[in-house]
Order: sequence, then C-alpha cells, then structure tokens
Amino acid sequence: MSAEHFKVVVAAALADGSIDDTERKLLYEAATSFGVGVGLVDTLIDEAKAGNLSGKIPKDAGERANLFRTLLDMVAADGEISSGEEKLFIRLSKNFGLNEFEAEDLLRASVKKI
Repeated sequence: MSAEHFKVVVAAALADGSIDDTERKLLYEAATSFGVGVGLVDTLIDEAKAGNLSGKIPKDAGERANLFRTLLDMVAADGEISSGEEKLFIRLSKNFGLNEFEAEDLLRASVKKI
C-alpha cells in the first residue's frame, strides 16, 4: 500500500466535514499499514481540508480489499453515516466491483457491527 492509497482513507474520514477522535485514531493506526509515517497524517488531513488531496485505488486485488475494509471501518467509525460519507463510498464502490445497493448494504452492516 502507499500514501496515494492512504489519501483515499483520509478523504473518507473527512467526508462528513470533520474528523472526530475515533476517526483520527483509526487514521493513525491505518497509516502504518499503508506505509505512511504518522507524522504525515496531519499534513494529509490539512491537504484534504483545503481540497488539495487526491488518492488512487490500488490495482492489486489484495490491496484493494485491504483499502475497502479500511474505508468501511473509517466511514462507520462514529456509528453514523452522513450523506457525504455515503455519497463518497457509493462513488468509490464502483472501483471495488459493487453496485450502489451492495455498497449501501455494506455501510449499514458496518455501522450495526459497531
């Protein structure tokens, strides 16, 4: 995984307009698995807030699956799914071979799991 892939996670964390403590903690934890230094996390958050952040979906199926799980965890972290989070996840879900209904079902199931 790479910083380019991690940027997608940062965008998901900010999709509801803010990053709460739970989401911030998850970002720091995920940074390591994506090969991103924790010192870079706040910089990427600032870039996302300024609208200057774009990431990439991995081509490798295993990396895509890891990113997908991380996105689900991030979007569901606060126990609620905002319209911004839902829109982002549905838009991105096509990159994971999901249709809109499958994406919505996975989001709902993730929140219930918390």
